[in-house]
Order: sequence, then structure tokens, then C-alpha cells
Amino acid sequence: MQHTCCCFPTSLLEAEAFQVNLDQRPRVNQCSIIGGGDRFRPQSAWRAKHRRTIRPSRLPPRVPTLKRTGWCEVNHYQEARQGRAEEADKLKRLVQKARNQQRAARPAGGQTPIPLARPLGELQGLVENGYPKVTLAGMVLADDISTRLTRAVREQQERRTLRDHGRAPTTHILLIGPPGTGKTMTASALAGELRLPLFTVRLEAVFSRFFGETAGKLRLLFDQIAQTRGVYLLDEFDALGARRGDPNDVGEIRRVLNSLLAFMEEPNTTDSLVLVATNHVQILDEALARRFDEVIEYGLPNLPEGRAILERRLGTFKFDDRSWESIEPALKGLSQAELVRAADAVVKDAILEGAPKVSPEALCDALKNRQTLSGKFRRHSGR
Repeated sequence: MQHTCCCFPTSLLEAEAFQVNLDQRPRVNQCSIIGGGDRFRPQSAWRAKHRRTIRPSRLPPRVPTLKRTGWCEVNHYQEARQGRAEEADKLKRLVQKARNQQRAARPAGGQTPIPLARPLGELQGLVENGYPKVTLAGMVLADDISTRLTRAVREQQERRTLRDHGRAPTTHILLIGPPGTGKTMTASALAGELRLPLFTVRLEAVFSRFFGETAGKLRLLFDQIAQTRGVYLLDEFDALGARRGDPNDVGEIRRVLNSLLAFMEEPNTTDSLVLVATNHVQILDEALARRFDEVIEYGLPNLPEGRAILERRLGTFKFDDRSWESIEPALKGLSQAELVRAADAVVKDAILEGAPKVSPEALCDALKNRQTLSGKFRRHSGR
């Protein structure tokens, strides 16, 4: 006894055409049984056009599609048994391609990605969010700074153990130091280590000319911190935390600081990590000191650290070790960001010129140019 049903593709080209027709088919009811139940009559023109006499044992539980790799794998074996080796090989490659795509989409270590956290409502203009991939291993840090940041990461990762013993992990860190020494990059590295979203607060959007509105926006920000776990960065914090009683301040700034001090005292139920960065720690209010669990000071890199930064940035374009002695004097006084800028400049020149390596002379000239430019900016800072 044979039955009539919709046909199945026997080649890759037929499979593609079958998928197109499958997406365009009308919604119909099940086939009706006529003639004593020995034949099925399709109730649509589409089924009448795409039908073929097959054995009942080959009927699938539901209409197959190309997205079902299991169906393609079964048909691969059927084609091979029937002697159609070319068609079986095409289906086999199709199955392998689908498996490779699924394997590539899985995150490393079997960990599931954190759902994307986006600020809603009025917070959309106050914070910018992202998921950095950089980690602490990708930074060149002093030993003391690396140890303290690693300890903060461990406390965050094992915060439940600390909570069980009545202790709280590190949640507020103050980062101080000259510009370009890695404070902002540290926030990205901590977010990458903890696999948490990084929320960067836009201070220009926090301030308002209307009375009381700035404190209200800070209230929204700390409510977000208490509800959504993440790493929050407040850069250029001296604009908010300037010392009270300064002759140039106004009453509104004093009230904003008072609100900020009260918000920072509130319990952090989500154990979110709040990072505050400033280049002018000397103008911060003294009451802020006890609000931070850690105060980490960054400085300019020494010669070994500066060389390590340049070698990482040059990558495959770096030159022989014998040429570093002539370059070391040009590293003095430059921050991490300035070293990166100089290395990027000479690497781009080498790429455009088709050179396989960067010349030591070109790198030395780029570093000296950065020293001259930095000296002009620092002539009034006393550094």
C-alpha cells in the first residue's frame, strides 16, 4: 500500500527550492482520507504540486526544514544507501557546516553570556553601557596595583562566601593619578574579569541648571546601582566631589556633594563595583576618603614597564632587543597612553610603507615628539 504526500528533496538544489516553497506554503488542515483510507488527498494546490509516492516508513513526524540538521543527517545515510554518493556528500557537508556554526557560537569555558543590561528611561542619557573584553592580563601594571585589583576581583567572585560570614566585598574604589596612566582602562579590565556590563556615567548629563535636578539624577543613578549588578565608572570625579567651602563654589554644588555622600553610604544590595577616577585628588572633599574601600594610585611607568607596553603594542613589527638601549632614554616622563600613541603611529607608517618591522629610529623620533608635546601641557602643573 502506498501513500501520497509532499515530496522530499534529494539534492542540495532541490533542498533550497524546497525550503523556499516551504516558507511560502499556505496554512492548511491535515489531509483528508478518501477511498477507504488507502490514499491521502491534499487539501491545497501547494500539496498537490509538491507530492510524490513514498513508503509510509519514510514519513517524518513533521515537515522537515534545512534548519533541522538531524533530518539532513538521516537523508545523508539514505542517499548513501541508494548509491547517490554525490548527493550524500553534499548533505554531509551541510550538516558539518551547521555543527561548526553552533560550536563557534558557544562561549569559551561553557559559560553562558550575561543578558545585555541597558539603561532605561531617564538613565539612557546619563550612562553608556558596554561589555569590554579586555582583562587585567592585558594591562601592564605595577605589582602593588595588580595585587590589589586581583584581590578586589576575587572578593567580587566569592562575595557569597563573604556574605555568609557577615562581610561585604569591595564595592567602592577610588583611582587617582596623572592622565593616561590606565585608570579608565582598569574599569574595562575589571568588567571583563567579572563578565559584567560596564556603565560609564556621563557627568555632563548629570549636571543641570535647575535647582535640585542634579541630585535627582544622582538618585536615579544609585537606584540603578542597587538594582542592576555591573561595574560603574565615574570619571573626572573632581567635578562632583570638590571640597566644600571653596570660595568659588556655589550652594547647589555643596548640596550635590551632600547628596552624593548620603547615596554612597546606602547598602549595595547587588554588590556592584563603583569606580571613581580623578586626576586632581587634592581638591576632593575629605569626607569622601572613608567612603571608598580601596584607594589606588597610578603613576608613570618605569623603564621595564614602558618597554613591555611598547613590545605588546608593536606586536609582530617589533625590532631586535639590541636596539632598545638607544630608545630607553626617550621613555622617561611618558604615560602609558602616550607610549601607545607613539607605537601606533610608527606601526601605521610601517604598514603603509610595506615594511615588515618598525625601525628603532622612527620609534625614537615618535617618542621624542610625545615628550615635547607632553612638556608643553605640563609646564604649569609642577610635575
